[in-house]
Amino acid sequence: MQRNNDALLKKLIEEHELNCFTKSKKFIVDNPLALSIDDLSRLAEMANGLQESTAAYYTDPKTVQTLCQQLPQIHKRTLKILEPSVGVGNILRQVIHYYKGLFDSIECDVFDINQHSLEICEIFIQKEFSDFNNLKINYIYGDFLTYQLKKKYDLVVGNPPFMKIKGAYRENLRQEFNNSVADNISAFFLDKSILLSNYVVLIMPKYFLHNFDFSMSREKIKNTNIQCITDFGETGFKGVLIETICLFLDTKSENISGTKVISVPKKIELIQDQNEITQSFFPNWLIYINENFKKLVSEMSFGIFNVFRDRQITSKLLEPTGDIWVIKSKNIPRSGDKIIHIEDDVFIKKSALAKLGVNKYLERDDVFLSPNMTYYPRVVVKPKNCVVNGSVAILELKPDMSITETDLLFFASPEFEEFYRIARNHSTRSLNIDNIAIFYFGKRNHCVQ
Repeated sequence: MQRNNDALLKKLIEEHELNCFTKSKKFIVDNPLALSIDDLSRLAEMANGLQESTAAYYTDPKTVQTLCQQLPQIHKRTLKILEPSVGVGNILRQVIHYYKGLFDSIECDVFDINQHSLEICEIFIQKEFSDFNNLKINYIYGDFLTYQLKKKYDLVVGNPPFMKIKGAYRENLRQEFNNSVADNISAFFLDKSILLSNYVVLIMPKYFLHNFDFSMSREKIKNTNIQCITDFGETGFKGVLIETICLFLDTKSENISGTKVISVPKKIELIQDQNEITQSFFPNWLIYINENFKKLVSEMSFGIFNVFRDRQITSKLLEPTGDIWVIKSKNIPRSGDKIIHIEDDVFIKKSALAKLGVNKYLERDDVFLSPNMTYYPRVVVKPKNCVVNGSVAILELKPDMSITETDLLFFASPEFEEFYRIARNHSTRSLNIDNIAIFYFGKRNHCVQ
């Protein structure tokens, strides 16, 4: 069977009723079709009915191979590893293969909140490492974040869940890890991991680089040795549209040789100054800074706009004809010098608009419009007697700020486009014009030729 052929694996799950854990476990133990462990692992994840509630997703073997290529060199006789969210062991198995033969023994503590996943993980480990007598694994069914650990490790490695949490659970974790802004559970996994180990290797959502709720976690690792940041883009999880990175941290030493930045989608590898990545001038970390970017920064003034975006104008409120023209991103051409009518223009009734926040901009022509979700930035003046839907952001100059037509055309230039891609870390998701993105829509100093 072709590796990770999801259609065939899904068919097996249906035919053998593998959504039932007892049957799934027996199928994996017996392996009647002689599937590879990678295929069995993928099958186990697909059959896992708790995926959505635990944010547990299959880490592609190629992703794990790339991760293992950057694992730290550790000089000890016994290696102590912690995997805080092991799942069925996709990462753990390859990490053990990487270090096997380099140590007299390997000891692992592995956590998961899904008892079934732990049982399957143990089966896979026994299948793959039956001849490795000096491997000891302690399988812990429980929540890594609330479990009291008194020992230290040489390496924490894994792929924590990415999901928003709230309520008493979140507030307790915020207090426990001194992180008053974190909403995503992966932030707490990182916060705890850096307290437990010399080396930390964790897959994180790429929005870790810019989201406010990760800001305190970024500060905590800012002065560690960030040895490498691998950008997987959307390749990290098969069938899941989320961008990921992997952080490789040495928590006990200073960075004297730079941070390696690897882009899997762009197939590039850079050595970057860690202080430039983690600088405080910009509102987010920047992993692809180059000389052209730095030159343009020296010629610009930033933070001149406030941004407004209203998602209340939904399709059910729109009509092909009507009182008020609703501008969409498609109404703003790449040239960035005008707003145009298109064949599928839409309108909204005055009575419906009156109830929405965007109504306050209806008669204003002293604000500006910029499309969301694009790498082709452009900013145009908003005409009177129109509003925008959620695909367009409204930009308002801050007090005492001014802007010229030349400044507006600069935002549509190839030079600013490349600058903006670096500012957004070459992301393919989370491209809305928000409080982070709007910072970069700066004014170029007119003395620059």
